[in-house]
Amino acid sequence: MKKIIVYCPGNVLSGGVYSLHNLCAKLIESGYNAGMLYHSSRPEILNHEHILAYHVPSVISIEDSSDNMLIVPETETLFFRHFVHIKKVVYWLGLNNYFKKPVFRPPFNIKIFRKVIQCRNYFGFSSGFPEQLKRHLSWWAKSDDMIWQNNVIHMSNSFYAALCCQWKGVKNVYLLHNPVQEEYYAEKNHQVPKKTKIAFGPKTPKLLIALCRLCFKYQIVRLKHMSPATVKQHLKEAMVFAEFGNNSGRDRMPREAALLGCVVFSNIRGSAAYQQDMPIPEMYTVSYTHLRAHETVLDL
Repeated sequence: MKKIIVYCPGNVLSGGVYSLHNLCAKLIESGYNAGMLYHSSRPEILNHEHILAYHVPSVISIEDSSDNMLIVPETETLFFRHFVHIKKVVYWLGLNNYFKKPVFRPPFNIKIFRKVIQCRNYFGFSSGFPEQLKRHLSWWAKSDDMIWQNNVIHMSNSFYAALCCQWKGVKNVYLLHNPVQEEYYAEKNHQVPKKTKIAFGPKTPKLLIALCRLCFKYQIVRLKHMSPATVKQHLKEAMVFAEFGNNSGRDRMPREAALLGCVVFSNIRGSAAYQQDMPIPEMYTVSYTHLRAHETVLDL
């Protein structure tokens, strides 16, 4: 392989962005000639200490050659249309994000319509006519995506997304989990006294958090629109971390919370339905729907 390019947004800091940089860093560490290609880049993001810590080079152009490889997250699959010969790889960081960007076909590209047809699960155990209709509409909006061609390679950070790819006919899906940052392992030796605090994940519905604030005499915080340092401090102080939103991949925050001494609660929506992605006892899960007994679990 002559060159491996990892395509990444350069205007936001997120778990997905860290995962893409970590992938590029590990490729370089393994002896490959790899680099980052950014779009919508902002200097304050690219020069952020968390990005610079990966020590990965950036590139400004790609040669469309079969000797090169292009890796994109599931949100940037339209970028493949600019290339013919290059080897193409999709890295599935979150299944649900795939249906949000690129946008739906008209008229469902309007945000309010996207909310109406949004599914909790885009394959598998959700039943009933409304869910099936929404699932068909979601896949119809993405039916012309070239990533389902045989020459595209698929990697997934979650068992959940890998199952969906196999359901769509992809024979081989390579599991590559995104790791927790090393600083969270180091924090085990620097625990702080716990407070009567419950930390909710960013995907937990606001209404549920509001009801918890009315019913419980605990400090409740939603970990959204915060710096990584602030999130880590809240997790160090909280007794419980709960995520009752739609888990689109093998999310890092529940693992980080467990490392910082939190009891983790979850529902069984999305990737949280699978022990391979959310390995916590059933007593710490909240079931909104029962998994169908005949659901097939593929051997990955």
